[in-house]
Amino acid sequence: MAGRLGSGVRCRMKIIVCVATALVAAMPSLALTEDHCDFDQVAVAQQLLTKAHKVPGSKKVSSTEFLWAEESGRTVQISYGGCVDLGVEVSISKPAGLGAPLSQDDLIRAVARYWSTTDAEFLAEALAGGRGEVQANGKARVIEFGRDVSGAFPFGFTVSLASNHVWVSWQEL
Repeated sequence: MAGRLGSGVRCRMKIIVCVATALVAAMPSLALTEDHCDFDQVAVAQQLLTKAHKVPGSKKVSSTEFLWAEESGRTVQISYGGCVDLGVEVSISKPAGLGAPLSQDDLIRAVARYWSTTDAEFLAEALAGGRGEVQANGKARVIEFGRDVSGAFPFGFTVSLASNHVWVSWQEL
């Protein structure tokens, strides 16, 4: 009787091990099917595509990024997307030694041309008001603006200014 009891326990253990192994093997595919985005990714990509087509010469980098190579040698990039948070970034880069250093005025013009003139106006007002918290990050000056700075940026925004790369980012929702 002790032998039969031992084999029954071993059989149940084998079943438990097999079931556990099957569950562990299925976990990656289950995780992929359970990915959930708060935003309709197709609609967000379409909104970005509409923005990108405002200015000729855009190159699609991904479903969330477009860039332009300007004749001046500068590169402008816009990004829009997210799954839990919906964010925007507008950036300008230039090779070292090419022309004058980039400035916040270059950034404001890029936001106006490639993203939104209204957002560019609010950005200019906030930067002129000097109400952001300034920090140094290597050779860049980073300015954080909180929630109360502008109705256009309900969650605030961040600006980074360096001689060869400037960008602004904000969360829409």
